Amino acid sequence: MLARAVPLRVIEERFPGCFSLAALSRHRARHMPPAIKAALIADRRPSDLDLEKLRRDEGEGLLQSLVAYRGHMVAIVNQCTDDGDYRLAAVFYDKLMRAWELEAKFLGELQTAAQHIHQSLIIAPEYLELRVNLVRALEPYPEARQAVANLLTQAEDAAQRGVIDACE
Repeated sequence: MLARAVPLRVIEERFPGCFSLAALSRHRARHMPPAIKAALIADRRPSDLDLEKLRRDEGEGLLQSLVAYRGHMVAIVNQCTDDGDYRLAAVFYDKLMRAWELEAKFLGELQTAAQHIHQSLIIAPEYLELRVNLVRALEPYPEARQAVANLLTQAEDAAQRGVIDACE
């Protein structure tokens, strides 16, 4: 792994308790002369064709991981909701939204259209009414109410910054 330039942190995590970062660094410095490092780097440099295949394969793997991650987040949100832990559900729902956003960006589906919808949504009367009704519905659950209100405020602040940035 050292010869392949795997980050020391990754090696340490892969073999917990076996190596320290300092020990790995010392070993690499003492037992890997610059000539060997240069030869390994030169030998593993992919051709343009290999690089394109690598991009495609890694992209497919990334997308599969995002889909799996999103599935886990849905299950966690559902479990938290079933357990009545609305605060934790709100936290994981935020993570789920970020996963969807990342997946949409990866697929090229989140560009100006999504930005336009996001920006116009915060001023739409229907959204404002929904926001009030949602917060009102959560009155019996003060922690969940506060968590949802905080998330909505953060989303609105971010959207407002986006509008200001677009105008400048």
